[in-house]
Parts: sequence; C-alpha cells; structure tokens
Amino acid sequence: MKRDASKKDRHVDEAEETLRAIADGISAKIGEEFFYTLVQKLAVAFGFHSGLVAELTNKTPRTVRTIALWVGNKFEENIEYPLAGTPCEKVLDGHIKYYPDRVAHTFPKDLMLGEIGVVSYLGVPLFDPSNNKVIGHLAVLDNEPMKRESRITNILRIFAERASAEINRERISAELRNKITELEKFHKLIVDRELKMVELKKELKSLKN
Repeated sequence: MKRDASKKDRHVDEAEETLRAIADGISAKIGEEFFYTLVQKLAVAFGFHSGLVAELTNKTPRTVRTIALWVGNKFEENIEYPLAGTPCEKVLDGHIKYYPDRVAHTFPKDLMLGEIGVVSYLGVPLFDPSNNKVIGHLAVLDNEPMKRESRITNILRIFAERASAEINRERISAELRNKITELEKFHKLIVDRELKMVELKKELKSLKN
C-alpha cells in the first residue's frame, strides 16, 4: 500500500511539474505566439513527435485550419484540411479521442498521418466559452504507440480551455478591428461630404457676386 501511494504521489508531482513548466512558458503569450509556444511545449514536455491546435472553419464539408503545427523538431506551415476520414473528426463532435496505436491504419484516408509517420493520437475539443460550441481542437501525435495516462489527458484539457479563451479573444479583437475600420470609413465619407458642401457653398457665393 505504501509503495502504491508513493508511486501515485510521484505521478502527481510529475504532472504538477509538467503543468507548471508549460504554464510558465505560455503565461505571457497571446495570439499567434501563444499557440505556437503551446504546441511546442506540449510536444516537448511529453516527448511526442507532433502537436497542433486548429480552428473550425465555416466551410462545407467541415474543415479545420491549423493555428500552430509542430512536427518533429520544428514548426511547419499551417494547413487546412477536411475532417472526414481523420481522427480529428470525432474530436470536433465534442469528444476526447485516443488512438494508442496504428492510427494511420485506422484512418487510411488521412494521408498526412502516414507521411509524417504518426502511430498514435490524442485529441481534445476546444469549446467557445460563451456558448459551449466546438470551435477547434488541440492534439498531440506520436510516431510510437502512446500509453494512455490520465495526467496527459488532464493537462491537455486544461490548456484546451486556455486555447479556447485565446481563440475567442482573437475573434472579439478581429470584430472590434473591423468595426473600427467601418467607423473610420464612415467618418471619412462624412468628412468628404462636408468638404464638398463647403466647396459648393463657395462656388454659389462666387456666382452671386
């Protein structure tokens, strides 16, 4: 019993240490830098081959676009791909999905899995904090079988909430920027009209004289 308790305590300590290390790495980051740092830190902390965070697009059929993609030891260019036939599909239905081995054989239509040698996969959904709708997912992938550990899943869920909040913040910021741009255009239109009115008044005055 003491040995089991000691082992459990050690796992708890490891989980807390990993959580703290990742949190420290992303605490001051926002926007694109946050997402890139997050997937890198997650992959490196657990020794996984790849990591990604992706956002659901408005396209039909359902499609996601990666916000940050870490493969091997480097970042790759972001990609957009349809969900059908991928391990990500069920995750975007709102479920945590874990494929410990042979994930490329399970999803033969997902050619990228085979191209980068992915064997295992763990993905968690991202929910919009304002309405609880799925807006994307966070996933880690490895080129070896993945042993399921609750600490890994729990840590991914914690950072999925942070990633969801950041996506929502980015969306709100984009909406505000668009509104500001529209207001600036409207203001310019009003000013231009006022200037034209002044010019017309001047011309009328000159004609009367």
